Amino acid sequence: MNPAHILLIDDEAIALANLSHVLEREGHRVTACKDGAQGLDALAREDFDLVLSDIKMPGVDGMEVLRQARQRHPDIPVVMITGHATLDSAVDAMKAGAFHYLAKPFRLAEAREVVKSALELSRVKRENQELKL
Repeated sequence: MNPAHILLIDDEAIALANLSHVLEREGHRVTACKDGAQGLDALAREDFDLVLSDIKMPGVDGMEVLRQARQRHPDIPVVMITGHATLDSAVDAMKAGAFHYLAKPFRLAEAREVVKSALELSRVKRENQELKL
């Protein structure tokens, strides 16, 4: 499988650095953004295979990133990450089209598995689109 290009958005510098490092060690190319506005700019400029976004961020929050990502690129899976997990926020994210929801602190094995599943879904959707052409 080709390396995926992943957009990672989190306002916590340590979380951003750690998850970037883990994803890069898995062979993926990561564009790391420290806030939602920066993430939306990256989404407008580049193509991504997956978006991982924190929910609670100052300014443009993760739910807005999710809404705009689904609107601009409906086939790209979006995984929401939060340190403030509630049932309501999980339900809201899933209703808005999130592929999955990770609560901090998450196990790295769990994050790897979610990323793998999301990228597999993205690959299958892309192949289906190509077959329709």
